[in-house]
Order: sequence, then C-alpha cells, then structure tokens
Amino acid sequence: MEESTIDWDKVTAMDNGTLLHFANDLYEALHLEQAKSAYQMYLKRNPKNIEALDQYTDCLEQMGLVEELQQALTPYLNQQDLITSYEHCYKLLFKYAQTQQGKQAIQIYEYGIQLALQRNASKRDIGDAFAAIAEVYQTDLLQFKESEQTCIDAINNAFKHDPLNLDAFLQLANFHLNKEDDEAAKKDLRVIYEKLVVEMEEYDEDFILQVGKLLVEVELFDQSIKILRMLVERNVEDPESLYMLAFALWKAQKYEESQKIVNGILQLPDAKEDQEIWTATLELKDQLEKETWMDVEDEEQNDLQKLQQLE
Repeated sequence: MEESTIDWDKVTAMDNGTLLHFANDLYEALHLEQAKSAYQMYLKRNPKNIEALDQYTDCLEQMGLVEELQQALTPYLNQQDLITSYEHCYKLLFKYAQTQQGKQAIQIYEYGIQLALQRNASKRDIGDAFAAIAEVYQTDLLQFKESEQTCIDAINNAFKHDPLNLDAFLQLANFHLNKEDDEAAKKDLRVIYEKLVVEMEEYDEDFILQVGKLLVEVELFDQSIKILRMLVERNVEDPESLYMLAFALWKAQKYEESQKIVNGILQLPDAKEDQEIWTATLELKDQLEKETWMDVEDEEQNDLQKLQQLE
C-alpha cells in the first residue's frame, strides 16, 4: 500500500479497533511513515492503551527517530500504575533507556530488568538489557575507574540469562578490542557470525552493521563480506551498508566489485543526505582509482620485463 493510495479522511472515520489494526498492518508492511501517522491518530484518541504505545514506539525505533521516541514515552514515566499494568512494560523502559545517557540510562535499564524478571520475560530481552548496560560503561562512563569491572559484570549477567546472547558477545568483542586483544575479539566475533548467518532476520540492521564493521576491523574479511551482503539484500539503497560492503571488498583486494558498488552509491538519489558516508565513499573511490592505476602500472612493468627477457 503506497502513501498516495491512502484516503486519510476514511482513516479518520475508522473506529478504534479498525484504526489500530490498520496501523499494525502498515507497520508490518514496513510503510513506517504511514504507520507512524496512524498510530499517532489512534493514541490521540486512546492515550491509555499502553500496548498501542509499545507498537508505536517500535515503529519510531525502527525509523531511528530517537527524539520522537523520547517525547512519546516521557509523559508516561510518572504514571507508574499505568505503565506497570502492561505485561511487557519493561520493553518500554528499555526503549526509553536507549534515549538516555550515562548513569540515568543504567538506572532505567536496571528498573526495566527488575520488572522483566518479575514477568518472566524472554532470556534474550534480559540478556540484551544487560549487554546495553555494558555498552554504556564502555562509552558514556568509560572514564570511571570502576567501569571496566562493572562492564564485565554486566556482560556476565547477560550470559547468565542468555548464554548465546549476541549483543553480549558484541560488547565482549568491543571490550577485547579496547584492550588491544584482537585474537580474543576474533573469537567473540566468530561466535556472533556463526549464529547471525542462520538467524539474520531476528536482528536489526544497526546490529548487523556493527558486526560487519568489527569483522572488517579484525580483518575477518570473508565473514564481513558475507554478513554485509546479506544486510544489503534487506535494503539495496542504504548508503551506509553499501559503503561498508564496498570498503570490506576493498580491504579484501576485490577492487572491481568494490568499484561497482561505489559507483552505485554515487548514483543513489539520497546519497548526499549523509555527508559523512558521501565523503567516505568519494575517498574510497579515489583510493580504488589509485589501486587500478597501480595495477595497470604493474602490468606494464611485467610486460616490459618479459620483452627484455625475450631480447
């Protein structure tokens, strides 16, 4: 269903149940902008439907709208009875924690974990939350002396609840890279890779992209290329995913394919919107042209040597 085919006057006239069903259908079909509008319309009528709020904030999260996600959740934080009446209330807290920084984020994650344990949440949800705490200690709170041990404690807690939690393995890989222990990081990333290639659909694009970047960093190029190819198949017009695939191919000395992808990025209609990726793509293009020129020069030198040998 395209946006141009939606009669919003008819949508406005829908009863509450039909409107929420319509919003959910749009979300499942990945018509996120339209789903967002439909959810907003529904929640304006039914602000106390926390399940609908959960679905709406899932939509905002997938769209990467961090500020709007925070704005949507903030009015509900002081309504504890309303929030905790929802079975999956911990998910709302985890989403809100992502919009916060430092110790405030950790406090919200910890409260969410407490509620999750009370409600027998999935082992992955709990493991992901502990892994998120570890990430905060490795980023926002890195300067504090106790952060290193607290980070490891959070990772261990993640594994306690979910022994194969990939978010926790990713944080462990980052921890080892910060310690300049590339071999340990490779071991962590191989675990992620083996599970991710089988369960790719269960993980969001940001997570897969992070894994792809780290695989390149530790020079596991074949694995990074496979992961990034699978990611690009999800969204063939995402400049960042395409750039990382082109970069991984370049690092693996697969220059011709890398060049084709770079040329494709430069032709995308929205490619310039992310100036950082646009600039990096142009720099990679220049580097690839240098590699091509050097290859030609090497071939000419080899041909000359062969001629000299014949003489």
